[in-house]
Amino acid sequence: MASTTSFAVNNGFAGANGAGLPAGVSAVPLIDPALPVRLSGVYADAVRAGNKAAIEEAMGKVLPEFGGFHAIEGFDGRLELYMELGGARPVPLNMSGDGVISFVQTVVQLVQVAGGLALIEEPEVCQHPSALRGTAQAIAQAVRRGTQVVLTTHSVEFIDHLVLALGDAAIHEISVHNLSRTDGVIVQGVLTGEQVRDARMEFGVDPR
Repeated sequence: MASTTSFAVNNGFAGANGAGLPAGVSAVPLIDPALPVRLSGVYADAVRAGNKAAIEEAMGKVLPEFGGFHAIEGFDGRLELYMELGGARPVPLNMSGDGVISFVQTVVQLVQVAGGLALIEEPEVCQHPSALRGTAQAIAQAVRRGTQVVLTTHSVEFIDHLVLALGDAAIHEISVHNLSRTDGVIVQGVLTGEQVRDARMEFGVDPR
């Protein structure tokens, strides 16, 4: 048997509310931490779009020690993105670990689609288990900004963090869609946010 699990947050996925794409959305960005982008370029695009303050706010809510991003020209004449933490000297992101880079990429690209629809491919990729909480919080922030998020995941720990990040007040925004194949037959299962929360918190059941 093979299976995959998809999350829909701020629903509409698979007809949960009878909805499709949000009004006015004609293109859907794919955020894939396994395929890093040049963050200096993504950040520059966000700044030109007027999203600098929104990115810094989103980062600050997840990392209280965050002091800002700095785009600095390197020896080759290309801009490099530096991150300041805790008042220390800014550090170039390209010298950070893959987990930090994928986290920043997710935050910046989610801010860019505020109020629209974002697809995220396995946000837990490259993440240390202890860092999954921050990524889940960033996605929860995006949902509160009105973004519909559809993601795939193989991490039950990430599911737990996302349920906690959204909290009981927004638990109805979540649904889990599981596709399994047995003997060539594909079967879809759907769980509501309440069912996921109860399965995990009360019974420790794996909803994947």
